[in-house]
This record gives sequence, structure tokens and C-alpha cells, in this order.
Amino acid sequence: MKRTTLATVMLVSALVGCSKKEDASKAGDASKATGASTSAATTNATTTPAGGASAPASTGASALAHLPEKCAVAARLDVTAFVAHPAVKSQVTPAAEKLKKGGDASGKGLQAFIAEAGIDPMTDLKEVALCAADLKQGPEGDFTIALGGNLKPGTVVAGIEKHGKAENFNFEELAGTKIIADKGGKMFLGQATDGVVVLASTKAGLEAGLKGSGGGAKLGLPLDATASLLIPGDAMKQALDGPGTPFAAQAKDAGRALLTLDLAKSAAQLRIAMKDEKGATEFAGVLKMLLGQMAQQPAMGGDPMAAMGMAMLKDAKIDAKGADTVVDVAIPAGQIDELAKRLGTAMANGK
Repeated sequence: MKRTTLATVMLVSALVGCSKKEDASKAGDASKATGASTSAATTNATTTPAGGASAPASTGASALAHLPEKCAVAARLDVTAFVAHPAVKSQVTPAAEKLKKGGDASGKGLQAFIAEAGIDPMTDLKEVALCAADLKQGPEGDFTIALGGNLKPGTVVAGIEKHGKAENFNFEELAGTKIIADKGGKMFLGQATDGVVVLASTKAGLEAGLKGSGGGAKLGLPLDATASLLIPGDAMKQALDGPGTPFAAQAKDAGRALLTLDLAKSAAQLRIAMKDEKGATEFAGVLKMLLGQMAQQPAMGGDPMAAMGMAMLKDAKIDAKGADTVVDVAIPAGQIDELAKRLGTAMANGK
């Protein structure tokens, strides 16, 4: 099993939704009670299912609070902002709706899991956050991933245990909490008491993530961007000073790098902190030189998306603003539409 298999399963389970009304009509009184509990979550109320037990209310908890404070790479996706974009609504949402109606065994298992967990992914999942301990290995190395939003505590692991393929996972106990481990012991999943779902490459990482110390909230990832990626200063110095990089002279003066994407404004920005204004100006000069050389290269063939991305970089605005080197990139609406179309097609094809 690949290292990211369990993460893929969980993310798909979270993102591919079905309406609670449809599930309730199919699953009976227990599912009706589960669906009702989600609508009550905004007031932190509880719902009593058919069995009489009180179901925990969802919390709207933050995923960032469950990341470590020290990361070589940290990233955050605002799922609410992402699914609200018109291109996503027109291309991705229909594919998700189609998936939820799939008639095969896996599709029915997914529907049953979502009905029991009381999750409406298009509204309940609010953010996905990632911390990778190694810049080069990324999520294939030591990592923590957290899914936050209105996810009712105690439902996700139980739902996967009941409706997932048992041969793919081991169910274990960790500090009194039931967790899931892949058969290779390279990925672990659990749900924190505030509802946040945590995946980690080690049991120690999962245990720390489930405790939710709040360290990840100190990383400085912005909450007003559709997506953001942060490389702290130490990791940035290491990246710039690698063999064959054109930034070796600037590496020692580099600070953190922050990449933000704002789909609503069709814009992206890369901001790299330098030691001082002179360093920012020098770094901007190297970037302009590199992009100038790229502009003189023949047009790229093959993947049209790669060609569009190269065109965007060639048109990027690079400036030194104080001690920061800032790269502003305008994203054509057509490219966002094409990316959404490709994502929708991949979902429809089950990839």
C-alpha cells in the first residue's frame, strides 16, 4: 500500500458528499437523527439518535491548532472558499454529486459512512492543513495532516471501521482513543475530541496532533487566503543554498517564504523575507533575470496547463518592498476553469 493511501481514502471520504436528507430517507430513523445533529451543530446542541444515546455536537474546530509548531513546510486550504468559487461549483460539485449516487459497493459504503458520521462535506469541512518535517520529502516524509470543520467527535473512525474495507486497516488504541493504522504502519488516523481528523506518519505525531496544543496556529499561515504555503526561514535558507541553485549568494540572508492564492481575486503572491532592503532588491534582481531567460525560451509543447503556467510566470510582477521580495501573479480565469474541469473529470473517473 502506498504511503498516502489512507490519506487519500480519508480525503475522498470527506470531500465526496451526499445530502443528509437523501441518506436519511435510505438509512432510516438512525440516519435521520444523525443528519439532524449537524444542523444543530452551529449552536453546539446535541441530538438524540434512535438508540437514545446523545450524539456529540460538531465544533467547527480549527485544523491549524492540531499541527506542530515546527515545520519545514506548512500549508492550508480554505475548503469553504474553494468550493464557493464559480468554477468549482460548475465543474467539481456536479462530479461530487455524481459520485455520491454511484451504485457499486464502494460507493454505497461511502454513502453509509457519510450518513452515519453526519457529514456534509461541502459545508462541514472547513479547512485542510499540512505540516511536513522535511522540505525535500514533503508529505512522503514525516508529516501531519489535519481536517477541521463541523465534524462530530467520535464518528469518523467508527464510521470507517463499520463501512470501510477491514483488510486495508488495523484498528488500535492510542492513549485511550481508537485510531486507524495502515497495514504497513506508515500512516495513522484518529479524531480529536473537538472533531478534527488528524493523519500522521508516526504514532507519536498522531498523538501530538490529537492533543491539539495550538502550535500550528503560531506558524503564521493566513486565514484570508484560499490556499497558502509557508517555508520558514531555516528551511528556506537550506533550499536556496542547495547545489546548482542560482540563489546561493542570497541564501544566508533569506527568511521565510509565504505563497498565497486568492481564487476570488484570481491572483497569487509569493513574499520572501530578506535580511534588509538591499537583500530584497538583489533577490528580486535574480528572479527577474531568471524569468527573462525563461521568456526567451521557445514555447513549451505538451501539456497546455504547463504552458499557461509558464506564461503567467513570465508576466509576473517582481518588486522589492522594504525587506521583502514580492512576486505578484495574475491567474487568468480560463486557467482556473481548466483546473476545475480537470479536477471534476478526475473525480468522475474515480482517480
